[in-house]
Amino acid sequence: MSEDRACRRVPRVGTAVVSLPRRRLVRAGLAGAWCLLAPAAPAMEIEDAAAPVERLHDALLAAAGEGDTARARYTHLFPVVSDVFDFRAMSRAAVGRVWSEFSDAERAALIERFAAYATANYAENFDDAGGIDFRTVDVEAGRGKQVHVATELVRDDAGPIRFDYLVFRGERGPHILNVIVAGTMNELARRRAEFRSLLEAGGLPHLLDTLEREKRALVG
Repeated sequence: MSEDRACRRVPRVGTAVVSLPRRRLVRAGLAGAWCLLAPAAPAMEIEDAAAPVERLHDALLAAAGEGDTARARYTHLFPVVSDVFDFRAMSRAAVGRVWSEFSDAERAALIERFAAYATANYAENFDDAGGIDFRTVDVEAGRGKQVHVATELVRDDAGPIRFDYLVFRGERGPHILNVIVAGTMNELARRRAEFRSLLEAGGLPHLLDTLEREKRALVG
């Protein structure tokens, strides 16, 4: 079966009701993002797939424990978040066909704003490391060059929250391409809807301005 045909068979999370067990539903959502991204790269080694995810988690806990302000946590997190996610591939998938119409400078600006906005959200949401920890619970090969990394945010005062990652190994090593939180919140699908709405409303300048404005609202 061709990759395009296989992609069309993956149900989209959040856009339709599908009768799949929860684990299969999460993996289908991650795989759906892969079909959009589909970069060419060498095969993934299972044993190193969790490395960028665990590096992100370590940084989140360190920033939450040491940063008194959202801005301080942002400063701590930005280099790590920018490195463990492939924001170029994610930006291309989020905006769709218009990516080919952007200049190199416009693409670079979008990648930078996307990374900054994502980091600001992490800095806002992870403001206290007390009573929480992350654990990797499963690393499993997916279709083609993808690997699914299942993790949990463990909390002393409540049940764990599931974080499922899609990881891909390109020329620079393994990078995160998507994350689904609690089995339902598909990050790339959310950004795709948001970015395309902003592009329709005012083009790339409007999208870039909005990302910058929302980042500043979160971290200053």
